[in-house]
Amino acid sequence: KSYINYSSSTQSSDPVMKLTRAIMLSVAASAVVESGAFQSAFHRRRSVVVAQFAKNKKSNQPAAKGFGNVPSSSAASKKTYVPEPISDFDESDSEEAMSEFFQTYSEWHPLFAQIIKSPSAPATAHVNIVDSETSENELAFGEETPWSKLPQMPSGEQKDEHLLIISEVLDAFQKALTDIPVNEISQEEDENDLQFLEEGRRMLLLNRFNVVNAGSSSQLDLFRYCWSEIHHLVTDEESIAAEGGSGSLIILDDSDDDSLDFDHFVKTYIRLPLSWMGMGDAIEVAGLDRGRSCVRLIHNVGAIPDLDERDRQIDEFVDGLEGLDK
Repeated sequence: KSYINYSSSTQSSDPVMKLTRAIMLSVAASAVVESGAFQSAFHRRRSVVVAQFAKNKKSNQPAAKGFGNVPSSSAASKKTYVPEPISDFDESDSEEAMSEFFQTYSEWHPLFAQIIKSPSAPATAHVNIVDSETSENELAFGEETPWSKLPQMPSGEQKDEHLLIISEVLDAFQKALTDIPVNEISQEEDENDLQFLEEGRRMLLLNRFNVVNAGSSSQLDLFRYCWSEIHHLVTDEESIAAEGGSGSLIILDDSDDDSLDFDHFVKTYIRLPLSWMGMGDAIEVAGLDRGRSCVRLIHNVGAIPDLDERDRQIDEFVDGLEGLDK
C-alpha cells in the first residue's frame, strides 16, 4: 500500500518511465501477479527502450531515459545484493570477538535465542537456543526490554516527518534502479539486466519501514531497530510465509551523524553476529546510501523463479499495464 501511495505521486511524461512506474504499481498492488510475471516484464525493458530509441532516432529526438539508461564508459552501479564476504572481516573467525559481543549484549540473549535456528551455530556456545513454539518461551515486549515491537510504518508525533523521509529514500531507490544501463544494440540478456531484476525485486519485497533519529544514542537505537526487525522477519508467520521473501528498511534520518561509523556498524553489529547465529544466508543485510544511510533486511529472498509456462500470466500482466497508466 505504501508503494502505491509513493509511486502514484511520481509522475513523468517520459513513456518509458511511465512504464517503469506502471510495472511497480501493478506488482505492488496485486498479490495475484506472481514474481515470474514481474521478471518477464522487467526483461521486456530492453525491447521497450530499443523501440523507443528507434522511434526517436527517426525523428532526431534524444533517446528515452528512465527504464535503463544507455551504458557509458563508467562501470555499472554497485550491486547491493553482493555484499563483502564475511570471511574478509578481520573478526570473522575470532572467538574473542564473538564472546565479547554476546557478553556485551547479554540482555539480548532471549531475542537472539529465537533467531538462532541451528543447534550447531557458533553462537550456541554463548546463547542457549529455545523452542520458540512453546508458550513459556514466547518473547516478552515492554518498556523494560531492550528490543521493541516496531510498527510497519512510522507512527507518533514524527509520523509525517518520517513518512516524508521514507518517500525521499524510495525516490532514490527508484532512481538507482532506472540508472542501471541498458544495451540498446544487443538483444542478448546481460549482467545489467540481471542486476535490474535483482535490485527491483528486492525493492518490492520491502514492506516495513522505520526511521531512526540521529544523535548521541543513534547507534543504540539503530541496533535496537535492526535486531527487533530481524526477530520480526524470522518469527512472524506472515513474513515467513511471504512468497519470495519479506523485507524491512531502517533509515537513519541524518547521514552526517558523526557519532556513528555506519559501514562498520552494519558489518560488526549486524552481519557478523548473524553469521555466528547461523543466519547469515537466511537474512540478507545491506548497508546503503540512498540520500540517507539505511539498512535493508530481507528474509529468505530466494532465487529468481523459472519462467516456463508463464505466457498467460505475462500477457494478462502486460495488458493490465495499459489500464494502469491511462
